[in-house]
Amino acid sequence: MIRPRRWGVLPVVVVMYGAVLGCSAASTGSGNTSKQGNEVTTTPKVPTTDSVPLAFRAIPGARTQASSHVESARVVIRDAAEWGRYWAGIVDQISPTPPVPAVDFARQFVVAASMGQRSSGGYTIDVTAVYQRGGAVHVVVKSVSPGSSCGAAMVMTAPVVAVAIDRVDGEVRFIETSETTDCG
Repeated sequence: MIRPRRWGVLPVVVVMYGAVLGCSAASTGSGNTSKQGNEVTTTPKVPTTDSVPLAFRAIPGARTQASSHVESARVVIRDAAEWGRYWAGIVDQISPTPPVPAVDFARQFVVAASMGQRSSGGYTIDVTAVYQRGGAVHVVVKSVSPGSSCGAAMVMTAPVVAVAIDRVDGEVRFIETSETTDCG
């Protein structure tokens, strides 16, 4: 008589459990990470000594989940022609196509962040802070993902955001933060 192996499923369960735990961090990024219980938080590495907050403004219509920017990217846009091309990817699914928002590139530049294509709704991306320290501009980008208990529309999305910043010379550095929304 052949007996079924009851423990034969155990390795599969252990692997699946490990995969779920590995994907369930509440927050990740390039900052200082701390953990309390099941909560993981990241404080972005934003310069504090000798840093100056920079004003930035949301560009109307430039924050959406329905863009054609399907690759994750961080972009610095310093002229009107490049801005027009990027804007076309933000609004190409809207009819009639909205005009390109005016940006005075003599006084400002645009930073944009795309999250890449996602298989459901509930994902967002935003610029939360902009600082200058020395010769560099630091742009804090926050990506938010839906938690496993969140109900999300099963539709392809490609979140994107673009903001205008007062023009300053120097390198632009992106500081990444992310979190998972807990809907439960």
